[in-house]
Amino acid sequence: MPKILLSILAIIIGIILTCLKIFLTKDGREVSPAEARENISNDYYDYILDVRSSNEWNSGHLQQAKFVPVTELDAGNYNRIRNIPKNSRILVHCKRGIRAKRAANILNKLGYKYVDYLKGGYEDLK
Repeated sequence: MPKILLSILAIIIGIILTCLKIFLTKDGREVSPAEARENISNDYYDYILDVRSSNEWNSGHLQQAKFVPVTELDAGNYNRIRNIPKNSRILVHCKRGIRAKRAANILNKLGYKYVDYLKGGYEDLK
């Protein structure tokens, strides 16, 4: 009987720890295009990261944006963000928002504390 109770207790503790990890893991903060435009116009962000492909970047981008393809971040290549201080306020954007959220999560895991990602995409910022 005690072995069963210990097993049940171990399972319960495992579930609690998993739930805590899910709730305490800080993903980037989603911002609307209107909020992002306002923050950009007020110079709130220290860095704006465009995580689209090189073809998308070459077809047009925000003047103040830094090009950091999400594919590089996914592959563990952090050369383009190496000089960005961890306490910088960062906005990440892409074409539709999916890659921006993924990049924001990577940045958070790397220790960047203030990462916003755009709900929507580049076209919504213009």
